[in-house]
Amino acid sequence: MASSRLKQKQAGMPPRKEAPVSAPSTVVNLMDALRRLAQSERPVEKNGKAAEKVSRQAGKRKAG
Repeated sequence: MASSRLKQKQAGMPPRKEAPVSAPSTVVNLMDALRRLAQSERPVEKNGKAAEKVSRQAGKRKAG
């Protein structure tokens, strides 16, 4: 493609106008999408409620 444009330019031909690219029709809010993804990945108990998050003792390490 680029070589044909270069040849046209060298021959003194006017540049060919390309069709403009249309913008995407939908805009996605990334934070909302991540929240929905996180909600869908939570384990569900048999009664339909989301299981409680198992907490880890973050930041507490053995001294040694």
